[in-house]
Amino acid sequence: MDQGVIVTFKALHLLQTFERLIKATDNKTGPSLKDFWRKSFNILDAIKITAYAWNKISETTMKGVWKKLCPQLFGTNVEGFEEPAEMVQQNTEAIVTLANSLDLDVSATDINDLLEAHKEELTNEDLLDMEEQEEV
Repeated sequence: MDQGVIVTFKALHLLQTFERLIKATDNKTGPSLKDFWRKSFNILDAIKITAYAWNKISETTMKGVWKKLCPQLFGTNVEGFEEPAEMVQQNTEAIVTLANSLDLDVSATDINDLLEAHKEELTNEDLLDMEEQEEV
């Protein structure tokens, strides 16, 4: 069940991040893409985007996920459900458009790969590798 919610959340989060990025860098006086990430984007921005993305997950999406998990609870009543895959697809298309407007060479496959990344829990070896990379 959580994978439908998680991937929907990640897509909304990424979409909102790109929308903020474009808004910040759109005018000629705004920071460059690199400067935005280095100087303008902070933890508070990330928290606001996270809250926005979570609040955008609709009741119909949650019901759609539950319907997949426990179809016997819903019987033949299939109205009022939104499949997470539909929302993710719409957001993926919007993300690709926004990314390409920044002259980033991004495809729907790239976004889908990103959204599907990190599904599995990190192993101890993964964590040790990450720690070694931080020390360098």
